Amino acid sequence: MGYNAPMTADLFSDSEEHTMAGDKREKDASATSSEPADQSGFEEDFARLEQVIEEMERGELPLEELLVRFEEGVGLVKNCRRFLKQAQTRIERFVEVKDGQWVLKELDE
Repeated sequence: MGYNAPMTADLFSDSEEHTMAGDKREKDASATSSEPADQSGFEEDFARLEQVIEEMERGELPLEELLVRFEEGVGLVKNCRRFLKQAQTRIERFVEVKDGQWVLKELDE
């Protein structure tokens, strides 16, 4: 009953390494990475991430379950980061920083 999946140096990077939990969601999200992520998906993922953290912090789960929750949490963090990065890219199309202040960009007509 061993766990042989490799651990990465940076668990929260945007690398394409996958965890067992969340693989399908990551593949589905990456298939449409040029399109904005679904906001309801972000809200659901963020709420589930909070639940996972609470479950882990209680300290009542056996080690195997903790590993499963950890893997799920890493996948959820990656999904949330992907959504936020896409949102930032969309916002940057319309605003820019000048002299430390956010200003609207000139729109090409």
